[in-house]
Amino acid sequence: MIFSPLQRVGGVMIGIMLLLTLAGPLLATLNANNEPGLPFEPVSGQHWLGTDYLGEDVLKRLLQGGAMLVLVASLVVVGSWLIAGSLAMFATLRGGVWDRILRQMADMLQSLPGMLLLMLVVVVLGPGYASAAIAAVLISGIDILRLARAATLQVMQHDYIDIARLRGESLAWMVRYEASPALVPLVTADLGVRFVNALFIVATASFLGLGAQSPQADWGLMIMENRQGLTLQPLAVIAPVIALLLLLLPVNILLDSLLTPSLQKNKNRPTVMGNTPPTDHALLIVQDLSLSIGTMTLLHAVNLTVKIGEIVTLSGASGSGKTTLLHSLLNDLPRGCHRVSGQVWIAGQTMLGLSTLDSRKMRRRYIGYMAQDPRVALPAHQRIGRTLTHRARSLGFSSTEISRSLPGQLTRVGLPSHRAFLLRYPHQLSGGQRQRVLLALALCGDPQLLLLDEPTSALDAENTALLYRLIRLLAQEKKIAVLMVAHGLDAIRQTADRVVVMAHGECQESTDCQSFFRQPRSEAGKRLLAASVPCQPPIQNTKDTQSGLQVRGLQLQLPSRQVLHRDITFSLPVGGCLSIVGPSGCGKTTLLRGILGLQPAAEGTIYWQQQSLSLRLKDRSRGQRQLMQYVPQNPYDSLNPFWLVRHLLLRQLIIFQPNLRGLECEEVLLAMMNKVGLSPDLLSRRVRQLSGGQRQRVALARALLARPQLLICDEVTSALDSENRQALLRLLNTLREREQMTLIMVTHDRAMPAELGGDILQLGSALAQIIPAGFQMPMLALRSQK
Repeated sequence: MIFSPLQRVGGVMIGIMLLLTLAGPLLATLNANNEPGLPFEPVSGQHWLGTDYLGEDVLKRLLQGGAMLVLVASLVVVGSWLIAGSLAMFATLRGGVWDRILRQMADMLQSLPGMLLLMLVVVVLGPGYASAAIAAVLISGIDILRLARAATLQVMQHDYIDIARLRGESLAWMVRYEASPALVPLVTADLGVRFVNALFIVATASFLGLGAQSPQADWGLMIMENRQGLTLQPLAVIAPVIALLLLLLPVNILLDSLLTPSLQKNKNRPTVMGNTPPTDHALLIVQDLSLSIGTMTLLHAVNLTVKIGEIVTLSGASGSGKTTLLHSLLNDLPRGCHRVSGQVWIAGQTMLGLSTLDSRKMRRRYIGYMAQDPRVALPAHQRIGRTLTHRARSLGFSSTEISRSLPGQLTRVGLPSHRAFLLRYPHQLSGGQRQRVLLALALCGDPQLLLLDEPTSALDAENTALLYRLIRLLAQEKKIAVLMVAHGLDAIRQTADRVVVMAHGECQESTDCQSFFRQPRSEAGKRLLAASVPCQPPIQNTKDTQSGLQVRGLQLQLPSRQVLHRDITFSLPVGGCLSIVGPSGCGKTTLLRGILGLQPAAEGTIYWQQQSLSLRLKDRSRGQRQLMQYVPQNPYDSLNPFWLVRHLLLRQLIIFQPNLRGLECEEVLLAMMNKVGLSPDLLSRRVRQLSGGQRQRVALARALLARPQLLICDEVTSALDSENRQALLRLLNTLREREQMTLIMVTHDRAMPAELGGDILQLGSALAQIIPAGFQMPMLALRSQK
């Protein structure tokens, strides 16, 4: 890591002061002169800084007075976060009355001035360091309660919290292993500020005579005790003041410089022009780009061009480097990644090697980017309207232009433009709606280059077709260059001018669309095309089928009490499959959450093999939790990014297969990784180091390790390439056939119900409708003819 000069100065000053402060009492004992002099003696050879009001040596008292102050302030910081942070996480995760009590307590303490709170504690407990520390914890804890509660509310929006609840994890376990890791960046950023505040509170308490008591040596107490002799012996007051300043100021300097470290780097480096390879009408040029992390190669000698008005799709297996390539075009490389060779040009200007500030200017001027994970890309604390307005203002649009163009931006991506929608937060939208909000942000200002990472993974067929038409229209009429990551061949057929197939971080093939579908040149391209052949559903014996899941009269409501679904009724035999389809935002995921008990239904009954299941998850037994397992829609949200893959899967085994030990667990993990088509090497990686497709298969492996009788999947193939999609569907059909596992699948893929077999539950604005098995076969035949 490279530190700026300001950071180095602040760090060195803090180190020196902490060393002198903590070692001060030891240094004070080395002073041979322990005899007190007269009060307020001036500087002399015997007393280098004079004496104080007791005749004690000021230098000796100064060396003794900082250690306890720093120690108490440090304990205050640690205690504040441990107590207030833990309370906030427990109460927020528990919800209900506990959360209300916490907020009311914080409001009550917030209304009391800090000085009054300090005096109240001293009145009850008496003066001393303990009282000052308790008061400092209360004062700091008020802010920490609010910070930790807000951060925990964001954590609760992640699907991995729901998965922990489905496992039956205790509240203490979720606080320690699920919520706490997400708060680490917040705590790290807050520690410095909190230490300064704690030091100030404790020193102020001593200055007022409420903290340290005579004859203790304390810098705040020294200022108070010697203020009467300021004109006689000013160093007795000035020396502790300077000591406090030398301890507080470097901390503030270091914190200020760390807030925006990247903006200080290379801020005067000019944008490099020219040296562009001769390519006609090329807006984007990638030449011999190689990236690596340590000894692992991410991209190797990638060459790519996108011309003005051209649509190029990046296809390939999960983990082949598609998303990494897009991030490199944005000069947003993963942590620890470095460029081995190559360069990227956008509109004739180099992109790699620019400072963060220059990169932002380039992105703002030329690029519209749609990320793969909407939950991470959209600010959780901002309403949708505010996010769109902020993006438009950053591009230089006036308020009048924004208010005039905003409805049109939403309408062209198939979103409502009324005020109620603009006031929603991201967690109040469906996956498809969040994805279209990202697309609206990317299209704001009509960029010259559009980078799309799986733009249709959460969209229904109608909105997918709308998006493809929009992309084609923008490329033709506005001459926007488009580079789109796509797993499905439909996207290539309907939009692409050229196809680039990637495998193992390399561009295996770059050819026009017609030539690709006629005869791919690379082995990776041939595998991609071969994977479009649909798999056949298992032949299910309709005789003697056991009753599996029965749902009767289920009524689901939104948190606003608005009824979303009425009278959902269906039956699903053991080993059967139900595909749930419908437009984005119609409540498919809400229905799954209602069946799982995560969002209890207002009315209705749920039975599994004639056994009644409670509508509330917390009232279900461990066995009832185990029989249903859930694979959420978003692979970037369903796995805790702070965990190793091995630890995440082992936790599932510990809960649901507690009899396994040591090598048996490892053998089960290796077998499961092989079953879902993942390398065992991924077990030692953290979740955040995996691609979207790899994460989705890890989420499926986690669910299967519980050996469920009913597997509930929400768009489980949306992040997978064609080859892995077919492998996954074959696996699910095999599990149904051999292990009689029942399957509920939410999908936007029109062909998937036919490939899985079973009934279809059609959701929409009208009542839910069951489409019996057999009506899907024409769709399968149509896919086979393509």
